[in-house]
Amino acid sequence: MSAMTKQGEMQSLTREAVSEFANEYNAIRNDVGLTDCNSWTKLKISGYDARDFLDGILTGNLQQLGENEILHTMALDGDGVFLCDIMVFGGFEDFILLCPEAQADNIQAALSTGEGTEFEIADLTQDYCLIRADGPNSADLPMAILGGAVSGLRIMAFAEAELEGFTITVGRVGTTGEYGFFFLAEAKCQGELLAAIRAEAPQAPDCPAILHDLLQLETRGFSAARDLPNGEHPLEAGLHWMVDFHKPEFTGRDGFFAAAGEVTNQMVCIRLHEGTDVPETGAAILDDNGNGLGYVAQAGWSPELETAICLGYLQRDWAAVGLPVVINGHPGQVVSAPFFVTKSNSARSRPAY
Repeated sequence: MSAMTKQGEMQSLTREAVSEFANEYNAIRNDVGLTDCNSWTKLKISGYDARDFLDGILTGNLQQLGENEILHTMALDGDGVFLCDIMVFGGFEDFILLCPEAQADNIQAALSTGEGTEFEIADLTQDYCLIRADGPNSADLPMAILGGAVSGLRIMAFAEAELEGFTITVGRVGTTGEYGFFFLAEAKCQGELLAAIRAEAPQAPDCPAILHDLLQLETRGFSAARDLPNGEHPLEAGLHWMVDFHKPEFTGRDGFFAAAGEVTNQMVCIRLHEGTDVPETGAAILDDNGNGLGYVAQAGWSPELETAICLGYLQRDWAAVGLPVVINGHPGQVVSAPFFVTKSNSARSRPAY
C-alpha cells in the first residue's frame, strides 16, 4: 500500500467532499477497499487478573467473552459519562484492545480506573500494524491469503495464522454494513502482509478514514465523535447493545443508570427529500409548523441514495418512523435503520469464504 490514508480529524461529509472519494466509496460498496488503521491504539492486557480487570472497567460482559471472540463495548468515567468505545479480542488470559486514535487518551483514562495486580498492559501501537479490508468481496481475502486456519470465520470472531513466518490475527468486524476484516500483525511484516493482500485484490484502492464515517452513517453504525457530539447519553444513541444491564459493577455504573432515567431524546434516521445541502451538526429539526423537535447529530451525502441523510436526536414522543420533518428549509422524513440494505447484507446466506 503505497500511501494509505490514515485516520484524521472529523471532516465534513458534504456532497463535494464525498465526491472526492467516489472511487473508494464504490469499491467498498461493490468490491473491496483497504484502510490504514496503524494509528489506532492497540493494547495487550495479559495475566491472571486480566479478565476481571477489564470486566470491572467496561460496560460489556467480559466474563462471557470466549476465546477467539470479539466484543465491541465501551468505557465510562467515574461519573458514568462515555469515554470511548473499544473492541476487545478475547483470549484465556490475554486480551487485545483496539480503539480509534481520536480516543487514545480516553482509553488510558479508562484503564486507570481498574483494579487488580496480576496483569500487565503492553502498548502495541507502534510495534504492530492494523489494516482493514471492507466490501462484498473482502469475504474471500482471509482464506485466500492465510489458508484454512481462518476458514469459516463468523462475525465478531478472530483467528490466527502464519504468513512468511509471522503470526497474523484476522478479526471479522463489519462496521460498514459490508463484510469487513481487521488484519493485525507485527509492524515489521506489514510489507509481506500488504503484498499478500495486493496479490489477491490488486484493484482495491487505499481508502481515507473519513469514508468509514459515511459508510457507518448509511448503515447506522456507531461513530463516537459523530454520534455523541455534545456528550449525549449512550442510551439516547441506542447503544444498549454495548451494555450488560445485569452486571452488578463496572466503572461509572451508578451514574450511568441514574442519568439514563433522565433521558428524554432518542436518535433517529432522517432522509431529506430534496436539495443538495448537508445539514451541519446542531441544525434544528422542525415540524411542518416550524416547532422545534430536536437537532442533527451528524449528516452526510449518500451517493447510493443521492440525497442528504442525517442522524438526529428527537424528543422521544416524536421519534417515530414516518414523521415528516424540516431541516434548513428542506423537507425530510424519519426512516428506519439502516438507510438501505447493502450488498453484503443482501447476501448473508453466502458463506464467509
